[in-house]
Amino acid sequence: NNLTFLKSAAEPFENMRVRFSAPLTVADVYSLKSRGELLLSTGGTLYQPTQFVDPNDEPATGTHSNGSSNVAAIQSFEAANRDKSITLDDGSSALNPATIPYVDPQLGTVRVGSTIASLRGILGFAFNKWRVEPLEGIDAPVFKVARPAVPTFGRIDLKLASFNVLNYFNGDGQGGGFPTPRGAKTPADFARQRSKIIAALRQMNADVVGLMEMENDGTGPHSAVQDLVNGLNEAMGAGTYAFVNDGGADKQPNNTDVIHCCLIYKPAAVNLLGPAHVDMVPNIFERPPLAQLFTTRRKARPDTLALIVNHFKSKISGAGINADQNDGQGGSNDRRRLEAHELVQFINKTIVPAGASRVICIGDYNANYEEDPIDIIRAASPSRSPPPG
Repeated sequence: NNLTFLKSAAEPFENMRVRFSAPLTVADVYSLKSRGELLLSTGGTLYQPTQFVDPNDEPATGTHSNGSSNVAAIQSFEAANRDKSITLDDGSSALNPATIPYVDPQLGTVRVGSTIASLRGILGFAFNKWRVEPLEGIDAPVFKVARPAVPTFGRIDLKLASFNVLNYFNGDGQGGGFPTPRGAKTPADFARQRSKIIAALRQMNADVVGLMEMENDGTGPHSAVQDLVNGLNEAMGAGTYAFVNDGGADKQPNNTDVIHCCLIYKPAAVNLLGPAHVDMVPNIFERPPLAQLFTTRRKARPDTLALIVNHFKSKISGAGINADQNDGQGGSNDRRRLEAHELVQFINKTIVPAGASRVICIGDYNANYEEDPIDIIRAASPSRSPPPG
């Protein structure tokens, strides 16, 4: 029942049928579609260490953005995660299997946080991981697929959201142009992706949404952002959403990625105040921040706010000073620190002087709450949100 003990004394049981009688929790589904694997945990949901532990500060409430004085605590957290986890393996070496295992037949998915009351299977070790392979039929795991309850709120004047749409590429916008550089490979793949994203945004029903990983192809009639707004308005009613025109930012020399950030909004909830602002400082961003000032329409005394959507450098690459420093923050952390410093300058020099009474930053920072880029933003902010989790 104790997976930590099992790992320390597992070898005598290798290739034997074993039983976990304690509940297990689905901690990661990343490899389910590609390899038929799920990561399970004996300790509930697993979090990245840097969501709660700061590599530079103890306690984590500090906002130092360099150093390594607390890296040992990060590594201890990582080790504890490993001790609580084991891989559920479908026993196949096939990539992208035609039938994805373990999927709930009614919901069509397995969610992180789903639980299994007990598990039987053959214990094995491969690719540096302990694994359990259920025997077909008799050991088939049954998951309780937990879906979080819809949060309840009091009276809402304005609902804001951000959404990484994971490479929304609509081909040439006229049914052709597939496969796309980074998104869907076929029109059918895109139709499936599009329908899911529209359904999610419709259920969110937010007044302003920051989008990451939209195709960086401008704002014309066949652009990705126009296509998404068209789909939303078909589903929710004509004129429900519009997009913020970034002024041709896709043609700027520092907007070099094939994806970019977008903002969509409900004209019934907010008015645009002036043009959009894009941070054009060179050699910092590949996907520069996009900002728009809005005035609210629902309040008795409308106020002015700026919403800035961001997408910082990812963790999967970097050399030299941007190599992974083994401090829990991944690759390109120095680049993300530069991006955070520039975002603060962009706010202070451009957005606040434009008339924003409140500034809200959203997006994908590729950094957890206690990592350096977030520390930089928190240190400059008069209002700090607590870490989610």
